[in-house]
Amino acid sequence: MTEDGARRPREALLADPLVDHGRCRRNLFQSSQALVEDYAIIEDRQPVTLFLERLGVPGQVKLRELRTSSSDYWMVQRQIGAEPPRTRANGGYRVFDYEFPFPVADVPAEALQVWLSDKPSSLRLRGRKRAEGSFHGTKTSHGTTPCSWTLDLRRHAWLLCTDGERRKPGDALLSPHPDYEDAPVADIDSELAEVLRQEGIAFGENIPKSPALRRLVLRGEEEMPDAELGRPLS
Repeated sequence: MTEDGARRPREALLADPLVDHGRCRRNLFQSSQALVEDYAIIEDRQPVTLFLERLGVPGQVKLRELRTSSSDYWMVQRQIGAEPPRTRANGGYRVFDYEFPFPVADVPAEALQVWLSDKPSSLRLRGRKRAEGSFHGTKTSHGTTPCSWTLDLRRHAWLLCTDGERRKPGDALLSPHPDYEDAPVADIDSELAEVLRQEGIAFGENIPKSPALRRLVLRGEEEMPDAELGRPLS
């Protein structure tokens, strides 16, 4: 039962009061109806939430799978950025991509970051496209092409920084570094940061290094590589 009456499981929303940070889920899944507050009287909520998740009630940290089929080897190679697996004669391929179950451009950045932090492990092995084919069993090739959800994170300023501003991941470091003086530093859950890094999100990639002479002052000549040490003197 939802706040708008009886709904199918996929039309409902697993949010507060059953789960922590449930209010953020309401801001993300804006077209879904949250379950009624009567669920708040349940003392042991974990079995209930697990049951509802298995029914398909959305709200948990879960990416939407996009699957396409093709028998064109070269097309699949371009799609995933790697060689597809071998298949039997005239066999086809299945190409997998993943996206967010909501439009990132239309949701609050704070709600997105809190939601991602709830269960970062759900994002593992979902950052790059992959292809499957059949040849004496199912074979898989993991590509290099970024999945749709990682591109969304790169394009939008959702990442909270220690100065209170939100930026794109490429515009903030994960920790202070003397080579990047005064660069913004991300205020992010450590597990989430590590998972995102493994899935292809490059933090600080758009931040230029400080001039070599300034880095020499900050780090000292013993900490700078010889090649860089010679630049301010050339």
